[in-house]
Amino acid sequence: MLRKIVIFAAKLGISGGLLFVLSRGIDIAEIGRRISHADPLWVGLALLMLVVQLGLLAARWRLITQVIDNGLARADAVKFTMVGLFFNQTLPSIVGGDAFRMWLASRTAATRTGAIHGVLLDRFAGLFGLVLLSLISLPALFRLLPEGPAKWTILAMVCIGFAGTAILLILGGNAGMRFRKWMPLRLIIDLSRDLRRISLARRSVLPLLAMSTTIHLLTVAVIAILGKAIGTAITWEQALVVVPPMLLISSAPVTIAGWGVREGVMVFALGAMGLAASEAIGLSVLYGLSLVAVGLPGGPAWLLCGGSKKLRADGLKLSTQDGSEP
Repeated sequence: MLRKIVIFAAKLGISGGLLFVLSRGIDIAEIGRRISHADPLWVGLALLMLVVQLGLLAARWRLITQVIDNGLARADAVKFTMVGLFFNQTLPSIVGGDAFRMWLASRTAATRTGAIHGVLLDRFAGLFGLVLLSLISLPALFRLLPEGPAKWTILAMVCIGFAGTAILLILGGNAGMRFRKWMPLRLIIDLSRDLRRISLARRSVLPLLAMSTTIHLLTVAVIAILGKAIGTAITWEQALVVVPPMLLISSAPVTIAGWGVREGVMVFALGAMGLAASEAIGLSVLYGLSLVAVGLPGGPAWLLCGGSKKLRADGLKLSTQDGSEP
């Protein structure tokens, strides 16, 4: 427990430190005015799209569990997804929201392994959706970003994403079975076997790809809409270039719910396209607050699941990274 508290404190310190560094030399009052005077109609539309996104997240996770396990009920998938978002965004905790999803799913899954793999593969589907979206946005990327390491870093991330997926699929086949006797590789190979099952499920793989891409396209639309709400000049193409690396980098488990890292990516990328740092930070903060607002109903959902009482009785033995929206 002490180790988890130390890690949580370190993440909190990194988030706070990054936000402090980014805010130096910027008119914080101006950012506050932009957010407080945001157009409520545009903000409402963005929140509605985030609610739709939450439904798609639950549907994607449920479809994955149907392929590898006995499947989650639709209502459970929605409730558990809301709980995960609540603990990731609204009440960042020592144990990440994915761990709560694993624990809740294990109460209805055929096996605990199936519950864990379902959440991990759902995360993988989100990351692969980012890789696909990054590939789609490459023409806009090369047109809008100036020459420099950022452009080629994103291209390298796309290549690594496809290469890593190929390696996992190979390990999930007969070629990986010879390495299964080694415990560290056994866990990866077992997960890869479930990933291979999903990739070979013809009725599931295309819907999963479509949902993963649509989920991130909704985030692109939300960023563009929130930009309009606070009066920035961000375009759809700029959002399409910024969102994939922002989500990918901010998902690294080094800060609290991506705070700090997300703002840094926005300032760097949008700054390279001509937007002021105050506009980029204001947009990122408003997006983060929108995620918090959408995550709030996860608190009552957690209570309806009987989570807090059952948690105290059984203890939460599963752990995962405290990441932001996949």
